[in-house]
Amino acid sequence: MNRFSTWLVLLSLIAYGCGEGKVEEPTGGEVAAGEEPAGEVPAGEVTAGEVPAGEVPAGEVPAGEVPAGEVPAGEIPAGEVPAGEVPAGEVPTTQCNDEEDNDGDGAVDLADPGCADVNDDDESDDPAPTSCYDRDLINLNAALDNNDYVDYDLATFGMSQTQGSCGGNAGPEATFKYEVTRPLSKLVFTTDFPETVNPVVLYVRDSCEGVDEMLGADFGCARGLPDAPGTSVEINDVSPGVYYVFVDTSSAQIGPGPFRLSVVEEGAPQCQDEIDNDDDDLVDLLDPEIGK
Repeated sequence: MNRFSTWLVLLSLIAYGCGEGKVEEPTGGEVAAGEEPAGEVPAGEVTAGEVPAGEVPAGEVPAGEVPAGEVPAGEIPAGEVPAGEVPAGEVPTTQCNDEEDNDGDGAVDLADPGCADVNDDDESDDPAPTSCYDRDLINLNAALDNNDYVDYDLATFGMSQTQGSCGGNAGPEATFKYEVTRPLSKLVFTTDFPETVNPVVLYVRDSCEGVDEMLGADFGCARGLPDAPGTSVEINDVSPGVYYVFVDTSSAQIGPGPFRLSVVEEGAPQCQDEIDNDDDDLVDLLDPEIGK
């Protein structure tokens, strides 16, 4: 080998050795091995500020769920009662259990004849009938406004239409209505006067009409005798309400005749009369002065 050839071989070896470990620069549009294209996120990672698919951003609640401590729309929190409803076992406040005289008649709650029970929300009294067996009722309260008694004659009342539990089917009867507006210890209806000429049967009811079904349903029934034609009916522990008083013919043989009728009321004790007697806004047993 001549000297020129030797130099060519050396130059070739030198050129080959200098090319070892050289990294070629990527051409346009290409990405170097191990690197990500500009603007793209490595696989398995999430762009800053975004939430991985299927996950909920911090502080937010998944759709269809309710935040802790809140109640779903339309549902009632545990232990609470829907508006307008009353908790189980409790009785709703009504006019007939609110300890108020809602209709101003002096009677409160169940002592008022307008109250059927504690659930009744209307304390006003039902209108009393104005007739009984198609015969006008005599308003005894009005008749006694200016007198202590009333005088009538049974002979003017037509035919018999009812009878009491102790008699009275012997001739016509006169029928009265009498309203009690406050609790009473005692209520007495009496015809025991010299003006009662012929024997009468006196009976008192809380309903006007009825024949067979009313027999025995009287508050009281008393019958006069030939030598003592007048008689009396006494009712104790009387509640406010309308009472129907019948003065009936006792003897068909003797017949109907004139009679006198009167009423005696005995008020309830102050601790039972439903009146604030000492003006301290406390009534009956609610008043600490009771019993002193």
